[in-house]
Amino acid sequence: MKIHSSAWKALSALAIAFAALVGLATHAQAQQNSDEPRVEQILSQMTLDEKLDYITGYGVDFTFVNLKGVFNIRPIQRLGLPLIYGVDGSLGFVGQGFQPGTRFPAGQLLTSTWSPDLAYEVGVAQGREGSARGIHRILAPGMNFYRTAFGGRSFEYMTGEDPFLGAALVPPLVEGIQSQRVMATTKHFALNDQEVNRTFINIVADERTLREIYLPPFEAAVKLANTAAIMSAF
Repeated sequence: MKIHSSAWKALSALAIAFAALVGLATHAQAQQNSDEPRVEQILSQMTLDEKLDYITGYGVDFTFVNLKGVFNIRPIQRLGLPLIYGVDGSLGFVGQGFQPGTRFPAGQLLTSTWSPDLAYEVGVAQGREGSARGIHRILAPGMNFYRTAFGGRSFEYMTGEDPFLGAALVPPLVEGIQSQRVMATTKHFALNDQEVNRTFINIVADERTLREIYLPPFEAAVKLANTAAIMSAF
């Protein structure tokens, strides 16, 4: 069941959300059940140091001089885990070890179309380009909220100020990327909607605010599109 299908145009918002959630969650659960034994087997053999290394960026720091950049996942040869190449770019590859790629329109513009079909097509184009370049993982899509004009990267994000719209358009883009056998990385973090003091700020929000405003796009990316990765630290 593709959540970017014409059913989006005909059904009510609640019916869309319910039908997509049931269909895709069932598919995702079946896939997860088949993968889970192998995942558990690998995890049981990993040392604590290996687990910590595996969730840490692999490469040089932000000098962008090595061949494949800093967004890789390190290999663990004894467990048969290969090096996974990653590249940054919510709107297309920005270099960082690879030649810059196609620059796609701002996420705000894509969101303003209200078109899941177009979001899927953009995801397919990004995934196809990544696959052609030998990239396994793209740091996209971005989905933080547009809270202030001083948020220098807000143009990247596919949420605007509407959590439901973000939750409707992010999953088809993720599906489009992953249809090309390239992993999507949902980012950046919940509540990360400013650039000033970004590495030190402490944002405090109650659970209702989180659940109703900030988390729906992230939740939809996981439950409706089975996003391969989520950025959880920086």
